[in-house]
Amino acid sequence: MAWHPVPTAQDCDRAITYLGSIMRQAGQGNHNLMLSVPCDLGGGGTTYRGMAFVHPGDDGEFWIDDIAGGEFVELTGIAVQTSRAGLVLRTFGETSDRVMGWRFSSGIPTPLTVDEISLAYRIDTTTAPEQTGEETEYTEYAEGFTIQ
Repeated sequence: MAWHPVPTAQDCDRAITYLGSIMRQAGQGNHNLMLSVPCDLGGGGTTYRGMAFVHPGDDGEFWIDDIAGGEFVELTGIAVQTSRAGLVLRTFGETSDRVMGWRFSSGIPTPLTVDEISLAYRIDTTTAPEQTGEETEYTEYAEGFTIQ
């Protein structure tokens, strides 16, 4: 039987705190978050969800789609419940993109090292452990920052 988790209000509050921290620390620019959670929400054993956001300036505001943001918070709330979820932040640049990531451990996002995010980002999960090698020429891998 598939696991259909439901995040608690406390889980969603923690998710909002974590996502707010990421969006503030990501800095100006166009960003995309991708979350992978081992649960079945209708698409198999792992659920993936992406959320794009723009941080246009120093005013602290973000541009985000309300529906996508709500769904992403819900799935992040589920990630808080598990210890096998992963989160990737991609920042789009003029000449290269920056990628960093985190793994959820006991409900807390822990930064991945440069080597860990480089390997995780280039693995094709459908053919693992084959590396796709895609986008490496124009992608800078960076260690994730602490999320508070």
